[in-house]
Parts: sequence; C-alpha cells; structure tokens
Amino acid sequence: IAVIQAVATEQQIVTTGYNTKARGGTFKLQLGSLPTHPIPWDADEDTVADFLNSSMAGVSNFRVEKRAHGLLNFQYVVHFDTAIGDVPNISVDTTNILGSDDEWDVTPLVNGKFSHINLDTPQLEIQQIILQSDEPLEEGAASFSLTFKGRRTNSIAWDADADKLRSELQLLSTVGDISVSLDVDVPSNSRSWTVTFDPHEGKSPDSLMNFGNLPPFEITIDGSITARVETIQDGESPYRMNVSPSTVSAENVVAYDNPGVKH
Repeated sequence: IAVIQAVATEQQIVTTGYNTKARGGTFKLQLGSLPTHPIPWDADEDTVADFLNSSMAGVSNFRVEKRAHGLLNFQYVVHFDTAIGDVPNISVDTTNILGSDDEWDVTPLVNGKFSHINLDTPQLEIQQIILQSDEPLEEGAASFSLTFKGRRTNSIAWDADADKLRSELQLLSTVGDISVSLDVDVPSNSRSWTVTFDPHEGKSPDSLMNFGNLPPFEITIDGSITARVETIQDGESPYRMNVSPSTVSAENVVAYDNPGVKH
C-alpha cells in the first residue's frame, strides 16, 4: 500500500460573464457527471459552497470565496479542501441565466498535488515494451495495443514515437503519471519504449493506485511483428498491509431485524 498526503489542494476560479445590469435566473456547476441544483445568479459564497457540498460530497469538501470582478461580474474561488491530486475543471451551465451572452470562464488557480508520505522517494516501477520484425516495415504495416489493469488502449502504430505512446496510455484511467522514452535499433528492426510510472509527481488522481510493484502490460499485436514486455525495475513502497482473520465475539454483535430495531 502507499500512504500519501496532499501537498497542494485544488483551487479553481469561476468568472461570470454578465454584460448588462439586467441580470437574473440560475446557473449550475458540474464536475464530471455530478451537477449541482440551480444556483441563484447572485448567490453568495456560502450558498455556492452549500450547493457544491450537497451535490459533490464524494469528491471533496468545498469552500468558496466570492469577489467582485469589474462593474457587472463576480469571481467564485472554489477550494477543493479534501480532494487528492489535480481535479478536472468545473463546467458551468448558464442556460437559465439572464444578462449573460458571454461564456463563463473556469481556470485553475492552484493545481492539486499529492506526495508519498515517505521522505525518500520509493523505487519506481519501470517496464519496457519491445517490438521486432524480421524485415523493415512500411508505415501502417503493423500495430499493437496495451492493456493495463483491465483497461485497453486504442490501436497504436508500430512506429509511434514516445509522446504518442504516452498520450495513448494516459487515456487509461488505470495508468496515471508516467514518462516514456524510445530507443530504435535499425539493424535489428526493433523498437523499445521504456515506461516509468511516476505517481510521486502527484498530478493525476489516476496515480493513486500505482505505487509499489505493478502488474506488467499485456500486449496484443496486429501484423508481422513480435512483441514482449519486460519489467526493468519493480516498484517498491515501504508500507505493507497485514490482513488476518478475526474472531467473532457475541459480546460485540448487535442483531437487527428491522431498520432501527435492535435486540
């Protein structure tokens, strides 16, 4: 297991887009698939925080600061007090707002970040993906895909560069923060990508599960190539979890046959 701590909590600024004094209606804030209920156009900071906390309590506890922005507009500074890592930007639904023809702006003020609580950076997991062909290949002649923790990439061209492989892997929710380098050996018609899992960067919440020793990528090929995955270095974390069976004690058991009725 890994024990982590937040070293910076996410803050985002929502800037309204009013262009007339005749303002009214309601707006909604949304994070992923979680929308708030309609919020009054001139809501104060406590009201906005209450709407966020009632709709997105599973994401974070929220604080909000409201401040004037020009003659007609406001800015809401949204603090994600208990969210771990970088959080996607909130979106704003202004369908029912009056007096706002401009799109409302959402920008990050502080990107959330976490770190391993151990002061010394634990050993990182490093894996290598190696492709080889018997003869030189033309562009588009072969491709492959990678699966990690049950999530599979799109088809990747056999001659993809390091940035392309990294971007495809980071589309998977199981991967998180990584770096990728590429080595091409022309005489042997081989290419090898070295993937280093670096959750200690603390930028992506997808990295939370990628401390310590990780399973290898699974590779599927399409075309006249051979492929293999090698673990160059096993990741390590200084923390371990011990699980042992417990003994049931009647003294610590309460029986219920209906909600709220105990014996």
